[in-house]
Amino acid sequence: MAKGPERPPIRFQFDERKATAAAAFLLHLHGGEMNHMRLIKLLYAAERASLKRLNRPIIGDRYVSMEHGPVVSRIYNLIKEEKEFPAWAVSIQRSSPTTVRLLGDEPHLGPLSDAEIDILREVSNQYRGMDQFAIRDKMHREFPEWEDPGTSSRDISVERLLSALKKSQADIDQVRKNTEEKKYFEKLFGA
Repeated sequence: MAKGPERPPIRFQFDERKATAAAAFLLHLHGGEMNHMRLIKLLYAAERASLKRLNRPIIGDRYVSMEHGPVVSRIYNLIKEEKEFPAWAVSIQRSSPTTVRLLGDEPHLGPLSDAEIDILREVSNQYRGMDQFAIRDKMHREFPEWEDPGTSSRDISVERLLSALKKSQADIDQVRKNTEEKKYFEKLFGA
């Protein structure tokens, strides 16, 4: 039986405004400051939960397996300050080599839907009381898309993540279609 044409991998469009709002909301729920590795883990768990429930990401990051578990790559780079994004810089800053803090009292949640805020709140509650290493260990055990890359890193494809979430091929195809349509309209309307 002949295979159909190879499809390009699903690649989400990173949304800096939503990424900042999601990170700021999690920081707000945790007193305004937290270990950056913990924040990255919570954001990854939220992306995963959103894909499972809504068939779409919250922030559209790139997912990577690293030594300490799965990572939202662009957020990781923002925290390491390799790239400066305006929304991030006015809302969140590093307060020490290992922590980030929220600037201001209330995060701007405008870019997030009610469903996304609910997911972020649920993830926050699910991992409350766990430090970054306990979260890492739990993810190593429970997130089959993570592969130990040693001291390097390895991409986690969206398709692999969706398969780990037990999504059907029809769901994966729908995520692909929705992602392509979103990119098309953003390009068309300059969003």
